[in-house]
Amino acid sequence: MSYGKSKVRLARLVRADRHEFSDAEVTVRLDGDFSATHLRGDNAGLMATDTMRNVVYALAAENPGEPSFELAARLGRHYLGCSDLVSRVHITIAERRWDRLTTDGNPHPHAFVSGGDETAISEALTDRATGVRFAGGIGHLTLLKTTGSAFRGFARDRHTTLPETADRIMASSIDVRWTFSATDVPRAALHAELRALIVDTFINSFSDSVQQTAYTMGARLIENTESIAEVHLSLPNLHYIPFDVSRFDQDGSNAIFVATTEPHGQINVTVVRDGATPPQ
Repeated sequence: MSYGKSKVRLARLVRADRHEFSDAEVTVRLDGDFSATHLRGDNAGLMATDTMRNVVYALAAENPGEPSFELAARLGRHYLGCSDLVSRVHITIAERRWDRLTTDGNPHPHAFVSGGDETAISEALTDRATGVRFAGGIGHLTLLKTTGSAFRGFARDRHTTLPETADRIMASSIDVRWTFSATDVPRAALHAELRALIVDTFINSFSDSVQQTAYTMGARLIENTESIAEVHLSLPNLHYIPFDVSRFDQDGSNAIFVATTEPHGQINVTVVRDGATPPQ
């Protein structure tokens, strides 16, 4: 059984010579034996989700500049210590991207520009029996390339209308999660390195399918980072569908497109290092 608090918006500001700003969404999930409240309406020992929200702000205020992984672990230990009913706490902190602006070629001390919907994910799984385990990731990494992608040779039947193509626009808003195999690794520092590998794979690998691209991304992360035990990728296919203008006596072949996100193909891939036993 589990319950928790979702979408707790937490912004933190460290005022120094150069301000540091973090804008995140925190998710709290408590796992445990909550049968009494489900079966009998007995709420003794049950933390209100409103209290969970307050705890996020109170603990964050103790150290506004604390790295998100460390804050997630500290939140997990706090919730675990509040009730014997709780056996495991899962904290996810998704930080929105804010890039520092420049003025006259120099980083501005307190001005930022939004990096879109992309988020950096910090997760801590705190278990009463096994301690703390960490996972990281990226949310909504939106990438597009106008060539270097195809989709052909797929199964066809009387319901198939999709034409094959050897050259198409490929776009996706990628969600990726990686599980660390150890606790003593530079988790935050690895984020930029792993993101760069994902982007490089997207740019430089010819794609015969989104499935192939997703697997190649996961395999490269595993191969290049010894501290990663498992990678899960989710790639929705953001479609750019060619629009036929030949009926208007115009030549716009492979130049004019209709952008649509619904409905979309959804590709999920998990790549696990040989011999690895990541947490469930």
